[in-house]
Amino acid sequence: MSSYTTTTSTECSPNISIELTQLRLAMDPSVTILRNFNSIQKSRRLSSGHQQPVENSKVISPSPRVIVPTGPLKIPDGSLELTKWIAMTIMTADHINKYLFAEALPLVFEVGRIVMPLFVLVFAYNLARPSSNQDGSAYLRTARRLAFFGIISSVPSIKLGGLVDDWYPLNILFTLLVITTVTGLIEQSRASKVRIPALLSAIVVFVLGGGLVEFWWPAVGLGVGAWVYFRSGNLLGLFTAALSCASLSWINGNHWALAAFPTLFILSKFNLEIPRSRWFFYVYYPVHLLILLLVRIPMERAGYVFWYT
Repeated sequence: MSSYTTTTSTECSPNISIELTQLRLAMDPSVTILRNFNSIQKSRRLSSGHQQPVENSKVISPSPRVIVPTGPLKIPDGSLELTKWIAMTIMTADHINKYLFAEALPLVFEVGRIVMPLFVLVFAYNLARPSSNQDGSAYLRTARRLAFFGIISSVPSIKLGGLVDDWYPLNILFTLLVITTVTGLIEQSRASKVRIPALLSAIVVFVLGGGLVEFWWPAVGLGVGAWVYFRSGNLLGLFTAALSCASLSWINGNHWALAAFPTLFILSKFNLEIPRSRWFFYVYYPVHLLILLLVRIPMERAGYVFWYT
């Protein structure tokens, strides 16, 4: 019995000691004042936006911010210039194969089908820039430039041959001219009160102009669809551009034109420091045709027979 009593008192003594300590602290007025002061300080820190007290709190890390791209494809200026230079190089090889070697190199011909879609995609991207749509003057300036150099390019283009009735279809610069006119009219319909007349004019230019230029309506549809996509991110424009590009197989005899889309996407990841040349392509196009024409003159005198003249 005594053993049980001794054990019980030994086990309970710590609890009794803790209760006595708490009782003395509760009766001490200085402790009460200190607790009230600490609670006031905590409330001030919380209300002023400071961090929570360390005691009895857990550090909550902010949730990661997920950025979802909602706009169209963003292409750096350096990537656009790189794309133009690659397309220009392939175009030159394709024209050498066409006008000097009677398309004897089939691989060069097939790869050359990617040139026009690349140029049109880059051209549509530049037209869709916000700076080009502030007052609409960029469309007019571009149209004048294309018309001027398109007329100049017609001279060596007609001399090189391969056209119907020596003039049809009009060269690629006129294709870009039709794209510029159609997109400019669509942009005008958005910014003015003459919405219906501008849209009807765009349709008329698309139908009539698309039937006169190189690569016809598929090329114009590719440019207009790409412009709509780059301008607003509308996936219907991207679908129209892809469908128009696929329909080029009726003209080219292959589907190499579709390679322009992944090519532009891959090149858009290379942001190189390449200065933008606004006028070089306009000048280069008629000049390189003229050079090919001059090179072919001595070849003809040497007895080289072309499959068309």
